[in-house]
Amino acid sequence: MVIESNVTIDQAIICDGVRIGAGAVIPRGCVLSYGVVIGAGAILKEFTRVARQDADEEQVCMWLW
Repeated sequence: MVIESNVTIDQAIICDGVRIGAGAVIPRGCVLSYGVVIGAGAILKEFTRVARQDADEEQVCMWLW
């Protein structure tokens, strides 16, 4: 997992292999599945779910509160 500078994460689930670009905002209830890339400055809406079609289900997720 790579989280660049000035990223805001509030009560989200972030799985292995996720990359979040600088200044991105990941609000409450978001789920970022394995290997997802969120670009710099991206602002997701609450409860957004982002997944890759080829994600491996045996990977690990983290709760970030």
